[in-house]
Amino acid sequence: MTSHSLTSLLLARLSQLLLPLLLLFAIGCGGGGGGTTPAPDPPTGTVSGQIVLGAGLPILPQGDGSRGSTRIIDPQDIIASMPAAAPLGSDGRFTISNVPASATVVYLQVRFSTAINLVGGGAGSTPVAINIPVLVGDAQTSTIASGIDPGQVLGVTQGLTVATTYTGPDGKRESRSFINFGDDTLAEDLNGDGNFDDNQSPDDDNDCISDDRNGYDDNPGSYSEIEETGAITALTNDSVTVNGVHFLVTGSTVIFGDDDDEPLLLSDFNIGDFIEAEGFMLPGTTDVLAKKIKSEDRPDDDDPVNPNPGTREVEREGLLLAKTANTVTVLDITFIVNASTIILNKDSGATITLNDIPVGGCLDAKGNRTDDGIIATRLRYDDSCDDDGTGGFEIEVQGRITAIDNDGAGTESITVNGKTFEVVLPIPIVDDETEDPIAFSSLQVDDFVEVKGIQSPTSLLATRIELDDEDDDPPTGGVQIEREGTCQARTATTITVLNTTFTVPATGVEIVIKDTDEPIAFSSIQVGEDIDVRGIQNGTSLIANRIRVDREDD
Repeated sequence: MTSHSLTSLLLARLSQLLLPLLLLFAIGCGGGGGGTTPAPDPPTGTVSGQIVLGAGLPILPQGDGSRGSTRIIDPQDIIASMPAAAPLGSDGRFTISNVPASATVVYLQVRFSTAINLVGGGAGSTPVAINIPVLVGDAQTSTIASGIDPGQVLGVTQGLTVATTYTGPDGKRESRSFINFGDDTLAEDLNGDGNFDDNQSPDDDNDCISDDRNGYDDNPGSYSEIEETGAITALTNDSVTVNGVHFLVTGSTVIFGDDDDEPLLLSDFNIGDFIEAEGFMLPGTTDVLAKKIKSEDRPDDDDPVNPNPGTREVEREGLLLAKTANTVTVLDITFIVNASTIILNKDSGATITLNDIPVGGCLDAKGNRTDDGIIATRLRYDDSCDDDGTGGFEIEVQGRITAIDNDGAGTESITVNGKTFEVVLPIPIVDDETEDPIAFSSLQVDDFVEVKGIQSPTSLLATRIELDDEDDDPPTGGVQIEREGTCQARTATTITVLNTTFTVPATGVEIVIKDTDEPIAFSSIQVGEDIDVRGIQNGTSLIANRIRVDREDD
């Protein structure tokens, strides 16, 4: 026997011996099916609710005898298969089970046919497919309640009104829309006044999804919830930007004010207004689909001396510096007074007139910022003055001394930043760092000081003077300016706070977290953050030398 034949015989015999063992091994490892672990069921949820087709809307019966049907569609084609369509019951109720759960938005499509021609009016029929965006969670039920009724345009029935309430894993939202089959437009009722005259846009396929918002309404993608509170830095007809986040506003966005949740329109807001915006991040973009926008008071609105500017409501409390027949000026704001302005005596609550308030008196003025100016809504005159007890209000000025009278003849004064303070000794005059007392006679022109005083109608009276040390003395000979508030804007080389823009050089600027003094990058500062910026004003240039960012979480 040849070696080749012997080898073949041995291999054949070995196979006969090993085959039973291989079969046993396969069975033990699940190959035979007895020991398999079944794959887990894919996550699914349920979409149910009620679609009420209005009694005044003639509907053609479907082939199954129902008035209409519902189905789930996926415009992104991410989900491989969808459950079968479900008919609308006689009361409009429906349930679609085993809907694949996903972070991707799908649509409940409501399908029916009218027994009238919605496009031209009169006899005929029109097939209708209305899409309602929904999110489906694992073992969760998303519910929809919608009423669909005929609408009237120019006396011809050629439109449908769609009012929808949706509740799902992404929250609750309501919308009211009008589909005009005559001119292929979609209009929304955002303020609940019953008039579909808000956010009109094209809708060529009459599916209740605006064509010019296809990028996010027809293909919204995954939801990731975002919430921002801050000043509006950009505003269009259908978007608002807060803290650098771009929120897209649709008919489903709920917009209301801070008082009694009164409904508002996006057009009621202005750049600089303070709001809270909530929505869902759209995948692959930096846009957020807004579900709620709420007007908010600024954090410092109740500060009568230095409230943040830009909010729609403005309030100032201080001396009435000037008035005309229809204006009052309190601190830095001039209010327009009209017939609707309420004018009261603060102590008695009695109604008074503008003639009863003397210039130099104490006034609390509140008004609303409009295109025509700040319209006063309420003036309260305080004849006793809630101040420091001397009839004046505190003022603080930093800068170099430009003039000084310290001859001891009883007429001492000091001029800083164009303001001349009367100095009646003794008052505290100290070194800023050591708090050591300094004689007023030792102060010199060009010294850098901080002066606190009392503003009265006729004069400024100094109450404290601090001499800054060399480290804080501006190196350029300019005047030190400091602003603390919300970051309104930031570029690669500038930052704006309280409507004051500082140039930020590439070097020589201290940029830190306020509480820890931890250095941070200028590029990390976001619009809407609370910041304290100090710089030097020299001629027309304002150069920042220190930026402190308030980040409590850090």
